[in-house]
Amino acid sequence: MCLFAAISILPVAFNIPALAMDCDRTARIGYDLHTSKHSSSLDRSTLEQARKYYEQTLSNCPGYCRKHPELCNNLGDVYKRLGMKDRALSYFRMAAREKPGYGDALFEIGMILEEKGLLGAALDLYLKALDA
Repeated sequence: MCLFAAISILPVAFNIPALAMDCDRTARIGYDLHTSKHSSSLDRSTLEQARKYYEQTLSNCPGYCRKHPELCNNLGDVYKRLGMKDRALSYFRMAAREKPGYGDALFEIGMILEEKGLLGAALDLYLKALDA
């Protein structure tokens, strides 16, 4: 059997949904784009491409963030860098909900709340992030 044929039956042989394998692949492409350069130098085009792959992952596998809350946190970071703070906030909150005590997500939520003038709530989240 050729390698391609073996790979094509892999999901069936091991009862692995092919879509789940695609979700891992698209998530990885998004991650690679998101981390392809020094984080402060990502251009808008690269961020948009990462956003597209992260969103495709969540569209194809809606429960993906339950197993991989880092994806929601990364998508929140992409939206934040694109200037879409409310959208970013929803993904950071999703990541924190799926992984209680997730310091990175709690810190990012705190930063956005601080920018909105919600200083008390931001401080609480900064403290929780430090304890994480």
